[in-house]
Amino acid sequence: IGTNLYPLTRKALDKLKADTDGLIAFIGGNRLELRNNGSVERVVDDPRTSAYHDWAAINHQKELIKLTSWSSQAGLKAIEELLTETSTKIGALLVASDPLAIGVMKGLREKQIMPGKDIAIISFDGIKLASFLTPVLTSIWLPKEELGITAINQIKNLIATKRDWSVRTEIPGRFGQGDTYPLH
Repeated sequence: IGTNLYPLTRKALDKLKADTDGLIAFIGGNRLELRNNGSVERVVDDPRTSAYHDWAAINHQKELIKLTSWSSQAGLKAIEELLTETSTKIGALLVASDPLAIGVMKGLREKQIMPGKDIAIISFDGIKLASFLTPVLTSIWLPKEELGITAINQIKNLIATKRDWSVRTEIPGRFGQGDTYPLH
């Protein structure tokens, strides 16, 4: 069970490219695949990261990317590092989660860069807290509750039918409204 993160990411990057000047940077993180005992089995690219790599190659854009943990504090640190390490104009940011984007927005404001005015930002999750930010974070809504309900229903069905095959279900996310994209 999953959502359409890869195509949503590519669509967001295309929108940012069409509506902004400068390079598009990406801040995200890796996925951890865990063993049954909770230890990390391996670290894999998140689909949003893979989509950014592919998009940058297709569009002949230099990659401006920071991969970090998934907290607001990590987002703050990532944008500080990105701004310090590059002299290239960043026209837009795609951030892999709203909690990361909250830290990114704080870091931008500390550098007198106004999200939604000086730089466009699109994030993922659609958490309610994002609507309380100033400016309101433009976020791609992900169907977390629907994914959970579908997973439980599939588990119940698997137990009841004892099938030996799997089902792949994709529940699409969708673009939300906000003030950090397009630029005002």
